[in-house]
Amino acid sequence: MKSRKKMAEEISKILHEYNNIFNTLNGYAELADEALKNKNREEYAFFQEKLLSTVQRKVKTAKQLSDRLRSIQTKIAEE
Repeated sequence: MKSRKKMAEEISKILHEYNNIFNTLNGYAELADEALKNKNREEYAFFQEKLLSTVQRKVKTAKQLSDRLRSIQTKIAEE
């Protein structure tokens, strides 16, 4: 069984990965919004497509992160 310190480190890594997901999505959303404000349809379409494809990939990653957290939670509960 992992020590509490190792579990805390793993949780920290998971939180960092979640933060990366949200920062990536927010970045594309902001770029798409800026393109829309500037009425640049081609650029807006590009960032909209990027955002949609990124969401699909990041949802899979988020599910994997949730599974990792669930595993840690189970180990803590067993102690």
